[in-house]
Amino acid sequence: MSIILGFGSTEKNQRKIVYDWIFENLKKKFLNREDKVLDSFDENIYNKFKSDFKEYQKKIYAEYEKADTSEKKPERYYHINYGVRIAMNYDTIFVRIKFWHINSRHPFSPDGIALLIYTETFVISAEEFTD
Repeated sequence: MSIILGFGSTEKNQRKIVYDWIFENLKKKFLNREDKVLDSFDENIYNKFKSDFKEYQKKIYAEYEKADTSEKKPERYYHINYGVRIAMNYDTIFVRIKFWHINSRHPFSPDGIALLIYTETFVISAEEFTD
C-alpha cells in the first residue's frame, strides 16, 4: 500500500479484523463439514458463509451508521460497501471487498473529513485447514 496521508495502520488493522473473521468463519465450517472425504469447500459451506457474511456486513454497517451520525464522530471508522463479491472454486473461496475508511479529523481536508476507498481480495484455500 502506498503512503496516503491521514490513513495507515488503523485502516490496515480494520481490514485485518475482517480477514480474521472470514478466516475463522470458514475454518469452523470446513472443520465441521459433513463430507470429510475431500479437502475442499462444498456448496453448503459456500452458501452458509455467504449468509453469515451478509449478517456480519450488516453489523459493520450498523456500527458505521452509529459512528457517522453521532454528535462526536470517532476519529477513524469504516464500513464495507454492499458490492462484495464472493466466489468459490473447488478448494478456494475468494472474497472481494470495497472498504470505505473515514478519517473525521483529516488535517488537509477543509471540513476535516476524508474518505479512502480501498478494494482488497481475500483468498482462503481449504489447504490452510488441513493437516
